[in-house]
Amino acid sequence: MTIKNIADKIINDALNSEQYFQCLINGSSKSQALKLVIDEMKQNGVFEKYVNQQKKERKLK
Repeated sequence: MTIKNIADKIINDALNSEQYFQCLINGSSKSQALKLVIDEMKQNGVFEKYVNQQKKERKLK
Protein backbone atom coordinates (compact mmCIF):
# COMPACT_ATOMS: atom_id res chain seq x y z
CA MET A 1 0.00 0.00 0.00
CA THR A 2 1.58 3.27 -1.11
CA ILE A 3 1.08 6.71 0.40
CA LYS A 4 -1.36 7.49 -2.43
CA ASN A 5 -3.29 4.30 -1.66
CA ILE A 6 -3.43 5.23 2.03
CA ALA A 7 -4.69 8.72 1.17
CA ASP A 8 -7.29 7.30 -1.21
CA LYS A 9 -8.48 4.82 1.43
CA ILE A 10 -8.76 7.51 4.10
CA ILE A 11 -10.68 9.86 1.81
CA ASN A 12 -12.96 7.06 0.64
CA ASP A 13 -13.67 5.99 4.23
CA ALA A 14 -14.36 9.60 5.21
CA LEU A 15 -16.73 10.18 2.29
CA ASN A 16 -18.66 7.03 3.16
CA SER A 17 -18.91 7.74 6.87
CA GLU A 18 -22.11 8.56 8.69
CA GLN A 19 -20.41 11.58 10.23
CA TYR A 20 -19.73 13.05 6.76
CA PHE A 21 -23.41 12.82 5.84
CA GLN A 22 -24.41 14.29 9.22
CA CYS A 23 -22.16 17.29 8.57
CA LEU A 24 -23.77 17.79 5.15
CA ILE A 25 -27.26 17.57 6.67
CA ASN A 26 -26.24 20.15 9.28
CA GLY A 27 -25.23 22.62 6.57
CA SER A 28 -21.49 22.08 6.16
CA SER A 29 -20.06 22.30 2.67
CA LYS A 30 -18.60 19.11 1.21
CA SER A 31 -15.04 20.30 1.80
CA GLN A 32 -15.80 21.40 5.38
CA ALA A 33 -17.48 18.07 6.12
CA LEU A 34 -14.56 16.11 4.65
CA LYS A 35 -12.04 18.15 6.66
CA LEU A 36 -14.00 17.62 9.88
CA VAL A 37 -14.22 13.87 9.34
CA ILE A 38 -10.53 13.53 8.43
CA ASP A 39 -9.52 15.60 11.47
CA GLU A 40 -11.52 13.24 13.68
CA MET A 41 -9.96 10.23 11.96
CA LYS A 42 -6.51 11.67 12.80
CA GLN A 43 -7.48 12.10 16.44
CA ASN A 44 -8.82 8.54 16.60
CA GLY A 45 -5.60 7.01 15.27
CA VAL A 46 -6.97 5.90 11.90
CA PHE A 47 -3.93 7.29 10.05
CA GLU A 48 -1.59 5.28 12.26
CA LYS A 49 -3.65 2.16 11.58
CA TYR A 50 -3.21 2.54 7.82
CA VAL A 51 0.52 3.33 8.12
CA ASN A 52 1.06 0.29 10.36
CA GLN A 53 -0.85 -1.82 7.84
CA GLN A 54 1.50 -0.56 5.12
CA LYS A 55 4.55 -1.46 7.23
CA LYS A 56 3.22 -5.00 7.75
CA GLU A 57 2.61 -5.42 4.01
CA ARG A 58 6.17 -4.29 3.23
CA LYS A 59 7.59 -6.83 5.68
CA LEU A 60 5.67 -9.62 3.94
CA LYS A 61 7.19 -8.79 0.55
